[in-house]
Amino acid sequence: MPTWFSTWPFSHVVVEQTTIARGLPSYAIPPGTLTGATNTGDCLDIVANGANDTTILRMTDSSFTTCDNNGIEVTGNHVTGNGVGDLHTIVLDIDNSIINGSRFYNLWINDLTPLTSLRVRVQDSDLSVSSSGVAVAFDQQPTGATASTVIDLGGGALGSDGRNCIFGGAIYDLEATRYNVAAENNWWGSAKGPMAGKVVETTPGYKIATSSPLRRGPPACNGEEPSR
Repeated sequence: MPTWFSTWPFSHVVVEQTTIARGLPSYAIPPGTLTGATNTGDCLDIVANGANDTTILRMTDSSFTTCDNNGIEVTGNHVTGNGVGDLHTIVLDIDNSIINGSRFYNLWINDLTPLTSLRVRVQDSDLSVSSSGVAVAFDQQPTGATASTVIDLGGGALGSDGRNCIFGGAIYDLEATRYNVAAENNWWGSAKGPMAGKVVETTPGYKIATSSPLRRGPPACNGEEPSR
């Protein structure tokens, strides 16, 4: 049985002002009319679709801005005919980067089929401002299932220090469906933390942790490198 192992090492990569938005599928926020696979308008579109696949994105010191569709979209969707078994692993490790000002999602992890392991770590990054949608989202659709998940935007098990900028989403700043998310020690556009109704876990029993919000915007919000 073939196994695909893909690693994307992004360092000092700049993408800006993509055009020709393709829109979103009907289950997205906001709902769209997209029915086929296409990456038009995304700054980066990654699809894991083979049995036992491992997909890794490591992104540092990079900038994806004003993407006309999504900034980074990662989709887990095992396609019939691409081997027998589930997708294996999806890893995102994002540090000291800018992914902001997208039309829809700046960062969207979307699982459609069974997945063995999901690991997401983001720190010292600007994920702010979505002109028509959700700044950051982690969604497990009804057809999906993830055996082991750690999503760490701050204060979680993967050691993220937080210090991310997560605000300015036209609909939500941070949304999750059937995933727990650690999102502590971040800047939400206010010293009081997330605005009411802007951080949403849509499924009862799951939680987005947003304790210890920063009292002022960190260097990432101004395009500065953090002090180490």
